Amino acid sequence: ELVSLEKFKTAVESAGNYLFEGSAGDLGKIKNKLYSTEKQSVEINRLGQYKEHWVWANGIYSKGMFHPMDETGIVQLREKEHDTHYFIPVMGSTTAQDNDDLRNYRRFIHKPTDTGFAQWCNLMISVYGDNAKTGIAFALFAMYSDIVFEVTHGAPMLFLFGQRSSGKGTFATSLLSLFGMPQDQIMLGGQSTVVGFMRKMSQFSNAIVWLDEYKNDIDPKKIESLKNIWDRVGYERGVKDQSNRTQSTPITSSAILSGQEVPNGEPALFSRTILLGFKNKQYSADEISSFNRLRQIEQSGLTTATHTAISHRELV
Repeated sequence: ELVSLEKFKTAVESAGNYLFEGSAGDLGKIKNKLYSTEKQSVEINRLGQYKEHWVWANGIYSKGMFHPMDETGIVQLREKEHDTHYFIPVMGSTTAQDNDDLRNYRRFIHKPTDTGFAQWCNLMISVYGDNAKTGIAFALFAMYSDIVFEVTHGAPMLFLFGQRSSGKGTFATSLLSLFGMPQDQIMLGGQSTVVGFMRKMSQFSNAIVWLDEYKNDIDPKKIESLKNIWDRVGYERGVKDQSNRTQSTPITSSAILSGQEVPNGEPALFSRTILLGFKNKQYSADEISSFNRLRQIEQSGLTTATHTAISHRELV
């Protein structure tokens, strides 16, 4: 809108009862002032791991410190004896707060607390037993999956199997809490499409996506796409122009699958999963107390514990 006088006037008047009565020369002076104070920034469109940094919706964790964004979504980091500015287009004042497309990104947020990674692990094991040990290992794999995949060329999925109300959902939520406010699960048995959940797999880097309600009789196309998560092969679509180009959507997150059926209808998918069984049972008073404590710290925020886990990237 700063390109021409008429576009600028239109933008000003659309903001309220404002009139710009200046000339093109006056607009030039405004542009000279604005451009001279503008900070050249690198825009980050995929939250999570970004080069050597971890990017939240409200700031960047780098070199053992969290750097919050300013009111416009800019984070300033000192890199190699000079400052680099990063723009996170999620929470800044330049972003409309009612933009539903950014709702999932706003959940990927850092909330500083005193909960440590070891404390969370101990509570997980006291609540979920041996399943927690595998879940914790899977969470660590997810946080470093870009590094691991370069070596193994395979990204296993965690499959949570059990009847309704057996604890699958609370277990998945516990792992998702490491990445801010837990994201909603995608229902494989509903109206979700392959394109939809594949796009979800590319929204964040080194995070976890939960795909729920798996059944062996779901659409075969969905099963084939789930198998592709192991190879981190996304989907391609043609670009509607004269160039015959294709657009590829990469898979940058790890997946939790859950359902009431063991995924043995397709042996190739079954071999790509780590199966954890959940059973309905009566819980003791101590187990209930531990669960309530775990849920409390998850709601308060676990991202400080996440910082501990991802701080060893150089060693990994």
